[in-house]
Amino acid sequence: MDAAIVNARGKFFAGYEKYDQALADFEKAIQLDPNYASPYVNRANILADMGEYEKALADYNKALELKGDLADVYFNRGMAHGLMGQFDKAIEDFRKYTELAPDDPWGYYRLAGAYAELGDLDTALFNINKALELLPDNAEIYYLRALIYAQKRLVSNAIADFQKVIELSESEDLDTQAQEWIQFLQSNPQ
Repeated sequence: MDAAIVNARGKFFAGYEKYDQALADFEKAIQLDPNYASPYVNRANILADMGEYEKALADYNKALELKGDLADVYFNRGMAHGLMGQFDKAIEDFRKYTELAPDDPWGYYRLAGAYAELGDLDTALFNINKALELLPDNAEIYYLRALIYAQKRLVSNAIADFQKVIELSESEDLDTQAQEWIQFLQSNPQ
């Protein structure tokens, strides 16, 4: 069998959440052609979804070794690092992602979140503003910026962004969280 065909079948199985079959196909594709990057990426994505971050990172690293600058791999590896609490490594990956995909707001969004986790709120704010320039009507991005403003104790800015979340959001859960934050900030304005 051809590695590309087996890999494609694995992607089909993954699309139908038949992960055991997908993983078996990706493993087979790797056996057939160990220098083919795609099955490493596909296997890593499933492993990351399963919480197997170390294994996922090994596959992402192998794919980058084989293929070079794969924007999505940097993004996904950054997500895995972030979920592992390795925010400095997540920042490296999201920075590389934004170099390779400068028009994708989600790279800047994730970069802002990683910087915020490390307490670098000014850099987080710079990146979340870049995300909003690229996608100005997104409730999730406003929500993160509101949280950053709240951490910086810029209460009126935070409240304005939480109100924008309510205006833009189609999620009751996000609306509720924004309303709770507004009430909290209004009763604790310091």
